[in-house]
Parts: sequence; C-alpha cells; structure tokens
Amino acid sequence: MKILITTHTQFDRNAYSKHLERAIGLQQRGHEVFFLITSQKNRFKTSHKEIEGVNVIMAPDLLWGPLRQGVDPWNIANRVIIALKLDVDLVHTIDSRPVTILPAMVLKVFKRTPLFSEWTDLFSRGGTIVERGSSKFYQATFGRVEQFFEEGFKKYADANFTISSKLKELLVSFGYPAERVRILPLACNMINALQESKEELKRKLSLDTETIYLLFGGKIFPQDAEFLVEVLRRIQMRRSENIGLILTGRHPWVTEDMKDELGILVTGWVDEQVLFDYLGAADLHVNPMKITIANKYRFPCKINDYFVAGRPLITTPISDLEQIHAEYEFGKVTKSDSVEEFVQVLDDMLSERAKWPHYEKEAFRCAGELLALEKISRDIEEYYVTYGGA
Repeated sequence: MKILITTHTQFDRNAYSKHLERAIGLQQRGHEVFFLITSQKNRFKTSHKEIEGVNVIMAPDLLWGPLRQGVDPWNIANRVIIALKLDVDLVHTIDSRPVTILPAMVLKVFKRTPLFSEWTDLFSRGGTIVERGSSKFYQATFGRVEQFFEEGFKKYADANFTISSKLKELLVSFGYPAERVRILPLACNMINALQESKEELKRKLSLDTETIYLLFGGKIFPQDAEFLVEVLRRIQMRRSENIGLILTGRHPWVTEDMKDELGILVTGWVDEQVLFDYLGAADLHVNPMKITIANKYRFPCKINDYFVAGRPLITTPISDLEQIHAEYEFGKVTKSDSVEEFVQVLDDMLSERAKWPHYEKEAFRCAGELLALEKISRDIEEYYVTYGGA
C-alpha cells in the first residue's frame, strides 16, 4: 500500500518521533509511506527528507512560536497541493487540526481516498486547552473552532483510531459506530532496550551512585509540576536516604533555587540514546499527574519509554494505566491524585526493593508484548485492510 500519514506536528518536535516510528514500522512491513508534517522554520519552501525509507515531507508555515500549530492557511494550501500530487491508497490523519484534516478531506472527496482519523489528545471540552493556560475568552471563541475541527470531521472517516478507551467512549457517544473505532496506543521501539546496568549508567552519566533517583520524562502541565515538586519535597522529609529527581527535556519552570534545595537535575534536550541512558540510570519512574480531563483522555508518550527502560513505575490512575496494570504489574497505581497517597505509595515502594526486579520485568514485558512497534504496526495494517478496501 501507499500510505499518507499527516500531522500538524513540526519536524523533531513534540510527539513527532513517536509518530515517525510508526511510519517506519509500516514501511518495514513493505508499504510506501509518506509522512506529511510542518517544517520547523521554512515559511515558503517545502522540504523533503528520507528517514529509514519513509518519505518525510515538511510543509512551510508563515506563523511562529505557539501559533505554528496547524492553523495557517498557507500551510493548508501547500498541503492540499502536495496531497493531490501523491498517488496513495489511503490517508491517515493524526488529530484534526486544519492543516491535517482539510487536505485529507480533499483527497476523500475528490479522489475517494479512504480516510483513517486518529485522535490522540482531547484539546477542547476542558482538556489540553485549559491545561495550557488558555483564557476563558479563547476557550469561548477560538476554542470553539478547535472543538469543531477536533470533533466535526470524525464522522467522515472510514474508520477511527483513539489513543485511549476514554476517547473511544467519547467518539462512540457522538454516534460513531463502535466497531469502526480502534484503540491505538503509541508504540514501544524495542531497539532502545537497555544493554547496561543501572549502576553502569549512573557512572556513565556522572550521577551519585548512593542517591536514589526518581525520573519524570518530557513535558508537564503546570499543576502536574506542582504535584511532582510537592511529592519530592515530602518524600525527602520522610526518608533518610538521599533522593533526587531527574527531569528529562526542557523545564524552564525549575529555578536554580529549586534545583539546589531538592536535588533536581534537568537534562535539557538530549538525543534518544542519552535519554534512555537517563531512563535506565533512574531507580524509579514517576508519573504524578492530576486526574484532569486532559490527563484522563490522553496516553502520555513518556509511558512507552518508561516501559522499554524497565524501571518500576508509580503513577496516578490516568488514561488506561489501571487496565494495563491489571495485566502487567509494572509498579504501583494510586487510587487517587492526592499528594498524600502518592507519597505513601512511593514510601512503600522505597521500602520493598526486593520487589523491584519483578516490576522491572513486568514493565519490559508490557513493552514487548502489548506495545511493541512490530505489533502496533501489524494492528494498523490489519485495520487499513479491513476498512480501507486495500
């Protein structure tokens, strides 16, 4: 099959790498894959790059900063032209920003190209728009436009993917047939499986081998950051050991005083190999996310990396993690999003280190059995064949 996968994400930003992995997984199954995204910088010129056999096409965008998020008419126009020139068997949209869904609808209407729509994040209805601090004015005006694009085109898709069971329930509540909605988590790339021990990785990264390191990976919403810091502060007061926190990625909200007071290490942007070194050097992975609308409906891509690295995970019961934990005992899931409970569960985990190897094996087993890239790619392919007429 010739497959067009399109998303508003910029090259090398946000969830780009996870979606590119899936495109590569499909290419490795013998398909020709075009991955249409937004250029990081180009405003007038379309650029191309081949990555592990995938044809990555980067459309120009006239906007900048947070505005460069899938709404630019110039970007839309360029994508329509690009899409019409491609001879593809189906189009797969990741979320429904205007630059993503409108060119796909052109193919659907004028070339009768089967359309698969994927829903990975709830922006409207009190979701990510609220978590990102958008004003009530924005939510009542442009937020309504976002909701229209997020939800209004799902009915035109031949089939839909959702990243979580909650999003599937929401989509079915709109009247979309349940049998044409498949839950599709992000994939775990098992080539990142660790080859070195935790102790070796701590030495490699010049970390204190006597300190217990918690790790939180990637971006974090403001109230989740407050939750995380309070958990760290309280567990340090409760325990006698040295307990530090590793934050991978960029975290400008962490002040120098916070780093000194709480022993927080912010890695900044690092490449994938170094990222997994930090994941493996950590003693425990933590995911203290508030049970908000946004967090209930999403499935943070950091979870996939946690499982591949195979360290015990402590998380609040967001998304589908409770259901996964029922099958794979990867660590502990709290019953609520209270700081007090999370600290108690973390304290219990620190007191039962003999169980850590079991949790580590279960986390890695989950990555290899439930979420492995090869399995996810095969599932997508089967869904294409079932509902795309391929």
